[in-house]
Amino acid sequence: MDLLHSLWDVLVNFLELFIILAVVLLVVLFIYDKYVQRKQVLLINYLVMKQGKKIGNYYNNLIKSTKVVLAVMGKKSIKNLDKSSLTYTNRNGEVFFDIDVYFRNKLHL
Repeated sequence: MDLLHSLWDVLVNFLELFIILAVVLLVVLFIYDKYVQRKQVLLINYLVMKQGKKIGNYYNNLIKSTKVVLAVMGKKSIKNLDKSSLTYTNRNGEVFFDIDVYFRNKLHL
């Protein structure tokens, strides 16, 4: 009977210790989630927004430069472009007015 009573006491002590550790772990997890993790999420969101602005600026600048090129060519929109209105230069500085000749030379056909 004493053995059973001592085993029961050990089990109760173990359960008390387990419950106390679980409560402490939940408090630590709450504090980590509430304060530490939120700062990391804000940092990640900041970096994502910063990269998004860079991409947006790139595309805005691309659109502006395309509009400048169209204005120089005397075209109103991209829809007015055709193969005959474009010129190409290779690395040697040769100017090609026909895209087919340019790619034929580039692909060595």
